[in-house]
Amino acid sequence: MKLSRKVRPLAISFLFCGAFITSGWAQEEETSDLSEVVAEVHGVAITQEDLQSGAAEELEKWRMESLQFKARQERVRHEILQKQLDALVNEKLVALEASEQGLSDEELLDKEVSSAFEEPTEEEVDTFYQDNQQRLQGSRTQLLPMIRQHLADEKRERIYQDFVDQLEIKYGVITHLQPLRIDVATEGHPSHGPADAPVTIVEFSDFECPYCQAMLGTIRNIQETYGEKVRLVYRQFPLNSIHPNAQKAAEASLCASDQDRFWEMHDLMFEDQRGLSVEALTKKAESLELDGSTFETCLTSNKYAEQVKQDVMEGTLVGVTGTPAVFVNGRPLVGNIPYNQLAKIIDDELKALPTPTP
Repeated sequence: MKLSRKVRPLAISFLFCGAFITSGWAQEEETSDLSEVVAEVHGVAITQEDLQSGAAEELEKWRMESLQFKARQERVRHEILQKQLDALVNEKLVALEASEQGLSDEELLDKEVSSAFEEPTEEEVDTFYQDNQQRLQGSRTQLLPMIRQHLADEKRERIYQDFVDQLEIKYGVITHLQPLRIDVATEGHPSHGPADAPVTIVEFSDFECPYCQAMLGTIRNIQETYGEKVRLVYRQFPLNSIHPNAQKAAEASLCASDQDRFWEMHDLMFEDQRGLSVEALTKKAESLELDGSTFETCLTSNKYAEQVKQDVMEGTLVGVTGTPAVFVNGRPLVGNIPYNQLAKIIDDELKALPTPTP
């Protein structure tokens, strides 16, 4: 019986707004002479400036996709190496324990993992379907077998991982492969928690994204559990191509921030993602007792449009392709990360802190 570090994912993704860019990486064009003539029509010249100006929107899209692809490739490379290292470590741990118990590796896994596995109940399958049916595509009849298999894989993986975690403690494991860390700017962005907290979580999010809304519960649980050990920084990443109200919602949060009510507006918008029109945002500001005239002027003047655009650009540069995207002390995570997965990384970061001298 062989188990990998990662469970087989459900065939239909439901945890992530947006899609990874799969186009090939292309180097940016070198700066060219804008006065260069690229064509002539009846003696009238068409210059590089005409060409690039006319194609500006498509060129910008190409540049963004290229940056995303490059950043993603580095992350995927590291994930491949980490996955292989995990597999090699786990194999050695299982072999050590099997030798100690006088069993083969397969016999040990049958004893410790297979014997503890129970098939998902119909209630568990139905609950999963009910909780996620709005995010899944397909009929109930089509989805239930996939859900059952997904839950079974998750159960097997949890049992296996709990087992090898115990073996790590028993035999001791030291890894020298450092996690991938990406420098993500936090200065000047809305934050919650001490500035000197040992763990900083940066979340690129979209107020109209349902998976970001789902992630909110996980983040709140993390804040309750870790308290002042964690600082949360919010970065804007509205997916305007699929969420028509996300841009103005992002700007509204920053307009509320001008009046020190960012997090209150943040919560209201996630609680009511269907109410993100400019009119609805203004009503939310009124319910928070903000200065209505100041807020409305801020929102209608596009005061923060460029800042939101800058957040998207900086997110793209660090590999964000959809939301939610989370960085824990620079370690990238994608999608609606389960609490246990996020907590494990935070625990790893806290364990790595230097021991204070008495």
